[in-house]
Amino acid sequence: MKKYAVLILVLCLLCFCSCQPSLPEGDIKDFVTDITYEKSFENTVMGKCSSETSHYIQGTLDGSIVNTICFDKEKQYYQEKRQVSGSYYGDYEDQFDYHLKEVLCYFEEESFLYLENKDEELTTKASNEEEFNLLIQEFFFKDFSASYHSGGMYYGDYILLNVAKYYKCFSLSEDKKELSFSVNTSAKNDKGEEIITMHSFTVNSHGMLLRLETKSFYAKDTTTYMLTKIDCQYENISFDKI
Repeated sequence: MKKYAVLILVLCLLCFCSCQPSLPEGDIKDFVTDITYEKSFENTVMGKCSSETSHYIQGTLDGSIVNTICFDKEKQYYQEKRQVSGSYYGDYEDQFDYHLKEVLCYFEEESFLYLENKDEELTTKASNEEEFNLLIQEFFFKDFSASYHSGGMYYGDYILLNVAKYYKCFSLSEDKKELSFSVNTSAKNDKGEEIITMHSFTVNSHGMLLRLETKSFYAKDTTTYMLTKIDCQYENISFDKI
C-alpha cells in the first residue's frame, strides 16, 4: 500500500503535464503569470516547514515520518530534524536505517560547520558555503529536468504546467494572496483493488508551498490509508537555534 500510494501521489503531481489549453483571463492568470523559480528563491529568505507522513492499517498507526526544517539564508543557518517510527524503519529500499536524525549547518567565526546526530551518533566536520547552499536549494527543489523544478517546497513549475488544463481545480483566497488546488483521483493496483487519493495544497504568491494534505486509501477499507500533511511559513518565523 505504501509504495502504491507514493506512486499515486507522483502521478497526481506529474501526469497532468500533457497538452495545455489556454489559461482563461482573470485573477488566477494574473496570480500565476508572475511566478518564476528565480523570483521565488530570491524572495524567500527564511522558512520553517513541518511535515508528517503516516501509514495506518485498519485504523492502527503502522509507521510515521516526522520532519522539521528551519533555515535562514541571511544568517546562513540550516536545521533539520527527522523522526522515523514503525514500519518506516528497517533495511528495505523504502525504509530508513535510523530513528532520529538531526542536521545542522551554519556559519560561525568565519567558517561553516556541519553537524549530524544520527541515533545519538554525532558527526562533526568543517563545511563550506557550497554545501550550505545545496541544503537550502534542496528545500526548494530536489530534481531539475527540462526546466522543471520538483521534489521540494517550490510548486511554481507544477502550477504553471497544470493550471490551464485543471483550471477548475484551482481557486484563490479572498485576498488573492494564496492559490489552492484540490483533486480526487481513483486508480486500481495490480490486484484490481481501487485506491482513492484526495490531494490538496495551497501556495503563496511566489509559488512556495504553505499547506498540503494527501490521503490515499482503499475504497473497500477506508481504515487502511496513507496520510501526508505539510505546513510551511516564510514570514514572521521564530525557531530555537541549537
